[in-house]
Parts: sequence; structure tokens; C-alpha cells
Amino acid sequence: MHTLCSMESIKQELSKNSYSLLFDIFEKSPVAITAVNRDGCVIALNKFAEKIYGRTKKEMYGRSVASLYPKEEWKKIREEKIIKKLISPHFETKIIRKDGTIVEIDISIIVVKDKDGNVVYSIGVARDITGRKKMQRQLKEKIEDLEKFKDAVVDRELKMIELEDELDELKKKIRKK
Repeated sequence: MHTLCSMESIKQELSKNSYSLLFDIFEKSPVAITAVNRDGCVIALNKFAEKIYGRTKKEMYGRSVASLYPKEEWKKIREEKIIKKLISPHFETKIIRKDGTIVEIDISIIVVKDKDGNVVYSIGVARDITGRKKMQRQLKEKIEDLEKFKDAVVDRELKMIELEDELDELKKKIRKK
């Protein structure tokens, strides 16, 4: 039998375990979560972010977030004007792992401001979409190959029809003579 939990019991549970709950959500989340201070330096990240960046927390703390992106990608992010929007819906970009490999990610960025409107920090939530993007490129290539094949087959068939028509015309001419 399903019953609703009382708001009082929920409040009590949260007051006792709120830090633990938030820590578990942050640390065990299946997405990369990275917090950056107003100066653009990494101040927190979860285990999944370590995996995507290919760097440990120790290597990431204090690191400029801009250094994680190829220059052209960082320029695109800056052009999003996220600080003014406070939140950026998902957009795709690329990061550079420690070993130099490029990882394609889907990221949302939330900017947190104080009561005076000053940026306190921002939070990036990212997913590795490298595999999906690779499959999309492969699918696009296959479609292009099939289009070329179709065009070649159609052209060949049209040429065959044209040749058959010419052959029929020649046969008619020969019969008349």
C-alpha cells in the first residue's frame, strides 16, 4: 500500500542528513559536475568529472576552467553570455583531457549570484557525448555513401533506358530499309 510521507518527517530527515544527502547527490551523480569561482578557477568537482577530464581533483583545484577547452570552444562558450542569462540550456562543446584527447560534451551551466548581483560561482553539469557524436558522424557518412550509390545506380539505369530507346530506334530504321 502506497502512502504519502508527512512533510514533518521529510523535514526532520533533511535536517539530520542534508549535508550527507547533498554530498551523495554531488559525488555519486552519473554526470560530471564542476564548480568554478568568480575568477574562473575550479573549486569543486565530482568523481565523474575527474573521469571526463582525465585529471584528479588535486590537479583540477585552482585550475582555470578556460584551460580545459580548445581556444575556439572557449570563445563559443564566452559568446553564450551565460553570466547574464544565469543559466545556459544544454549546448555541445569540446574539452581537452590531460592526455590531450578531445572529449565532446553536452553541458549546462548555472551561474549563482549574490543578492547584489555579483557572480559567486558557476556550476557546470556535463555528459560525455563523444560516442554518440562519433556514431552520428558515421551514420552521416553512410547516408552520404548511400546517396552516392543511389545516384550512380539511378544514372546508370537512366543511361540504360536511353540506350534501349536508341537501340529500338536503330532496329526500326533497319527494318524500314
